[in-house]
Amino acid sequence: MILAAPTGRAAKRMTETTDKEASTLHRLLEIGKIDEDSLYKNTSNYEGAPIDADVIIVDEVSMVDMFLLSYLLKCIYQGTKLVLVGDVDQLASVGPGSVLKDLINSGEIATIHLDKIFRQAAKSKIILNAHKVNNGEAFIKKGEEEDTNEDFFFIKETSQEKMLAQVVSLCTGRLEKYGNYDFFQNIQVLSPTKKGMLRDKRVK
Repeated sequence: MILAAPTGRAAKRMTETTDKEASTLHRLLEIGKIDEDSLYKNTSNYEGAPIDADVIIVDEVSMVDMFLLSYLLKCIYQGTKLVLVGDVDQLASVGPGSVLKDLINSGEIATIHLDKIFRQAAKSKIILNAHKVNNGEAFIKKGEEEDTNEDFFFIKETSQEKMLAQVVSLCTGRLEKYGNYDFFQNIQVLSPTKKGMLRDKRVK
């Protein structure tokens, strides 16, 4: 059995969880040192080393693009079982294609859908609101649903200046009562834009 994932972090997590060595797909396919742009232009010419395994399990498949999956399939012997694990609502691939979503929607492969959540508490507003977003429903806001944890906040602002002020205020003290931790080691700020004062960049 071979375990693999599209990123080093995901592969490391697989190793920690299973006590079996996992590798990145690039290392498994021996394409880590090759320029990916040239591979994308010459997909028909790529010949990777055959993967000798009865079962190959790939995690975080939502992050796998059409080219990477194509390379993988070219390296698998006929008869090898390929198990793809992922969440179509998680981070998408940087490269082209929605591989996991398209495979599931095709109805051509056996699919098992897991609906029990283990990562956070069952009463977490993060979980409840994630499902509501997927269903096109409104958020559960602070103070609503008294039998749930206060671990989700939605703050609506219309100007970049106010948005920035909110982020700075939250990260420098306001969140302290919700967790006793080192802010700069445990807080991550994500932004959907690369321009303007709210652009996504690493703070130095």
